[in-house]
Amino acid sequence: MKKEYIILGLIFTLTLSARLYFAFNSGNFDYDAYFNLRQSQYIMQQGFPDYNDQYSYGGRFYTFLPLFHYVLALFGFVFGLEFTAKLLPNIFAASLSIIVYFISKHITKDEAASLVSAFISGFVPVFFSETINTVSVFTAVVPIMFFLMYNFINIKKGQKYIINYIIFFVILTLLHPSSILLILAIYFYLMLCKIEKMKITKAELELPIFSIFFWLWANLMVYKKAFLVHGLAVVWQNLPFMLFKQNFEGINIIQALLKISLIPFLFGLFIIYKGFFGERKKATYFFVSFAFSTAIMLWLKLISLTMGFIFLGVVLAILFSQFYAKLFNYIEKTKLANFKHYFVIGIIMVFLITSVLPSIFDTINRGHIPADSEISAMKWIEANTPEDSTVLTSPEEGHMMIYYAMRKDVADTNFLLINNPGERMQDINSMYRARFKTQGISLLNKYEINYIYLSPMAKTLYNVKDIPYNDQECFKEVYSKGGIDIYSSLCILEG
Repeated sequence: MKKEYIILGLIFTLTLSARLYFAFNSGNFDYDAYFNLRQSQYIMQQGFPDYNDQYSYGGRFYTFLPLFHYVLALFGFVFGLEFTAKLLPNIFAASLSIIVYFISKHITKDEAASLVSAFISGFVPVFFSETINTVSVFTAVVPIMFFLMYNFINIKKGQKYIINYIIFFVILTLLHPSSILLILAIYFYLMLCKIEKMKITKAELELPIFSIFFWLWANLMVYKKAFLVHGLAVVWQNLPFMLFKQNFEGINIIQALLKISLIPFLFGLFIIYKGFFGERKKATYFFVSFAFSTAIMLWLKLISLTMGFIFLGVVLAILFSQFYAKLFNYIEKTKLANFKHYFVIGIIMVFLITSVLPSIFDTINRGHIPADSEISAMKWIEANTPEDSTVLTSPEEGHMMIYYAMRKDVADTNFLLINNPGERMQDINSMYRARFKTQGISLLNKYEINYIYLSPMAKTLYNVKDIPYNDQECFKEVYSKGGIDIYSSLCILEG
């Protein structure tokens, strides 16, 4: 076996080990994970997703692409769902380093540069910290996206790359709508090739045509009702304005650099500049096109910051391989050649400081993992409340409450096909913070709420220590443990 493949295997093992350490270090999942867990669990029980959910928002219809949930359910039958949800997404995510290696090797023909880029891609801070315990579909989407790119830049080499592209594009489209980014990148790449008078093969023209038509057909089939209800707001998942504003504000350039990783960002930009105004390489143009398309979508706020930073971080890690190869080719021609190993050590040290450490710190400090006391409280609700009860939680805790307690929530973080989600969010805020008893009880009655779940997260989100309008006449504390209070709502405001 070639030495570089052994090193690549070690990089994959290191990346996966780091991910699994943090995944299994906490027995619980991120709050965002419980929707995917619940749908996978339902598939294991019934054979199909729960599109007509009796619990979310008191009863609603879902629309989403279910392939990821079927994969989790399939392996869940063998290994158990929660173990699978810890293991499988992290294997998917760690496989990105292998794909990046082969992409970089294709571009640079330099083994050392390709291995460095593979290592960097395994520790892009935003991808590492945001996908450890979230059971995120992006753990599969990101490696498949870049595997598609690898096949696209190799299509002139043989039919197998075209077949691979078609098969995996279908899979990617059935996983997540973000496959549109790849289509936009390909068309921008073709435009650059046309401007630079580079030869465009027949397959390079036909594959994007197939891609756009299949993407439109698949997404219109799945999201047709959402398009009819929300119009263009479906692009933003019907996100309430207050949350939309929060998602795109409050982050500065320093924080963005830390999420992407400083070294690949700076030198990736250099390669993008060289790609436009210097060397004429089709493969470089392709990845520059993908970076440009992602940046435009971010600027237009058509994709989330997390999604945009993940894709930019990985593509810049790939482009960094070109800088690395150029740098050491230059050093070999100078008197500094004898000190080449010191440059390698220096780059690795800077990378450890600007990528690996931020990945670890962000993962540790993310603060989105519920404590055991919260899980225990949810299970208490399931065991001690009527099955038709409605429980008030923060929207962030809604999916977790349904997964463990199997009770109706007022709101969660899936807003598609929900009327006036902004009003509902404001009402939840008022129910936790209202100063007047009549206002609070009126809203509790409006949503037919039977229990109020007051957790450390809710106390922090709404800046309260207790329900402000709480009294013994209308509220009975039925649970108090581990900083969590649960109240039974007893009063009805007549008239």
